[in-house]
Amino acid sequence: MTGMPTPEGHAPSSLYTLDERGNRLWVYAQKIQGFFTRRRGLVSAFLILFYLLVPWIRVDGLPAIQLNILERQFILLGHIFWPHDVKYLVFILLGAALSLFFFTALAGRLWCGWACPQTVFLEFIFHRIETWIEGDRNQRMSLDRAPLSVEKVLKKGFKHLIFLAFASLIANTFLAYFVGVENVLDWMTGPPSAHWTAFIFMMANLVVFYFDFAWFREQFCTVLCPYARFQSALADVQTLQVSYDERRGEPRGKLGKSEGDCVDCGACVRVCPTGIDIRNRSQLECIGCARCIDACDDIMR
Repeated sequence: MTGMPTPEGHAPSSLYTLDERGNRLWVYAQKIQGFFTRRRGLVSAFLILFYLLVPWIRVDGLPAIQLNILERQFILLGHIFWPHDVKYLVFILLGAALSLFFFTALAGRLWCGWACPQTVFLEFIFHRIETWIEGDRNQRMSLDRAPLSVEKVLKKGFKHLIFLAFASLIANTFLAYFVGVENVLDWMTGPPSAHWTAFIFMMANLVVFYFDFAWFREQFCTVLCPYARFQSALADVQTLQVSYDERRGEPRGKLGKSEGDCVDCGACVRVCPTGIDIRNRSQLECIGCARCIDACDDIMR
């Protein structure tokens, strides 16, 4: 970051989502549509359907993908791999790591903004549920600041019930990747006492998913995820990155009073899912989602 202050006046050396005392500042990302957002929506829809449908698909009578830890076998597209086939896993993991490094060097935060489950589920399921129930950015801010009322309780309660339902769907699907969808459906109709281990595993995942998508949210990317810390070491001047062009935008100012193209409207800040100001140069909190580009394009038009 540079010494340039943010619109909210935060020191650039600290997280945008923390105040001077270290308290969390909630991110209210504004709804946006545009070239990149529409295409990210299509990619996310495919990835969500892939995640939910794969446990139901069978190849040669076997699950398409299943990590059966209890029976010590991994099933992939009709082929069964046993513990003595672990050598193949080494090559798969090495290939995945090298692919991540390669695509990061080539296209920057492509994984974070377009394919990471955290981004996909949060932005294209949970954020959209929240916007549908509570309204866009200004409505959500007003609702959170408003005193306790029947309307507030109903909206918040309804939102979190749906959050729990989707977290349960994600958690049960995750369990199906280990034990098979048939077992999950059978266990769902029986008492938990008949399958305590699976029930505890599913409930633990449900709590984690609900906590993450309902409260932790962007902090997973800005605080917990290690990828942002080392991705800068994988990028160079040829890497495709979302950034602000200071030569074109500065000096910024209101429309009609600015020598640069940036009219200082703040749209890029309002739509950012991690709450940063992209105009303060490269920042590890940026996930490369390009929502700021769509917002700026809209203002420029």
